[in-house]
Amino acid sequence: MKTQLKRIIRLFVISVFCVAILFISLRLLVHFNFIGNSDGNSMEPTIKDREILLVNPFDTEPEPGKIMILKLSSLADADTNEDVSQKTSFLKRIKEINSDGCIWFEGDNTDELSTDSRDWGWFCPGEFEVEGTIMFKD
Repeated sequence: MKTQLKRIIRLFVISVFCVAILFISLRLLVHFNFIGNSDGNSMEPTIKDREILLVNPFDTEPEPGKIMILKLSSLADADTNEDVSQKTSFLKRIKEINSDGCIWFEGDNTDELSTDSRDWGWFCPGEFEVEGTIMFKD
């Protein structure tokens, strides 16, 4: 009887430990921006609105074809002229990088144009920050 009780207690402790590790791991993934979700339809059909994304925050080197999360500096709202650069991240595909290291990025949605380099032009080093690269979507 004591042996069986010890097994039950050991199994309970191991189960609680595993649940705690899983919970902490998920919290860390969310906290360090490994998991996010899209907002808007500018990347459809590749990425749909509110789709859950797995992000690699260590892959910050822009390359044509990569879908990246970008934060732009000195970006003004078209209606209010308010600086929205630190408030908004953009999920876009890198289309081109010129010889000066400037990037051209666009959304994949061709039916409804996204707000991107077609509106703002090239962004050169110092005018953007890459927050990560999309690795996987649900």
